[in-house]
Amino acid sequence: MTDHSRVYRPATALTRHARRLSGLLLSASLLLGANGCATFWDEAFSRERDLQGYFRPPDPLLVIRDSTDGERRGKAMASLQEPLRNGGTQKDQDVYLEILTTAARTDRDPFCRLGAIQGLSHFKDPKAAQALIEVYEQGNPPFTAEFNTMIRQQALRGVEKTGDPEKGLFFVRVARMPGPAGDAPSADRQATQDEKLIAIRALAEYKQPECLETLVYLLEREKDAALRDRAHQSLQLASGKQLPPDAEIWRASLAGRPVNVPQPSWIERAAGWLPRW
Repeated sequence: MTDHSRVYRPATALTRHARRLSGLLLSASLLLGANGCATFWDEAFSRERDLQGYFRPPDPLLVIRDSTDGERRGKAMASLQEPLRNGGTQKDQDVYLEILTTAARTDRDPFCRLGAIQGLSHFKDPKAAQALIEVYEQGNPPFTAEFNTMIRQQALRGVEKTGDPEKGLFFVRVARMPGPAGDAPSADRQATQDEKLIAIRALAEYKQPECLETLVYLLEREKDAALRDRAHQSLQLASGKQLPPDAEIWRASLAGRPVNVPQPSWIERAAGWLPRW
């Protein structure tokens, strides 16, 4: 007589092990989902897979020097912290600036350029802001139109993030630049508008007369409603004044002349209580 318990016991054990393994995999997947699953698998399946590097990240400078993976080098550049504000020396500062500036201007991988731009935007050194301006003004890099637009706009945002108090006139130039011709592709028109929006927003941090006058000029002459609205917001932030979007009122106020601000009608006052969606 056959002992069926002996036949099926191994299968039962295998099933039990399979269920336990499935439970472990499910738990791991939940943990990864809560703690950056995408980052883990990006690292795990990178062209230069190094799982040990995920749990113990290598020195960013070594990654920049040795890696051939553009995304990993870009992330390493973006992670560089300004030495003089983090206990480093002037020599460290010069080396980091040289690495990031060279990559932002000339690297053949767009991810490296974007990472270098992000790294420079963390610096308060005036050289970082100047390097970002040069990246913005150097023309289109040899990448796709989407990458080129991204690089220019990220460089512009980078100058804004550095908070350099001497760069107001740079943002004035960008805010006043003419738009593309009417028959230009819509992508070019949108890119120019986005750049102007970034510059107008940045001008909220500058109180120089040229910056304020540019905002008033845009409030008066700019045809695009979004740009006019952004200019009005920046004027209020830069001046600390709450005035209506009227260029003549703003000019009089900034010149120190008395202004006659029209009182809102009851309809406008009532509308002020309504939420903005």
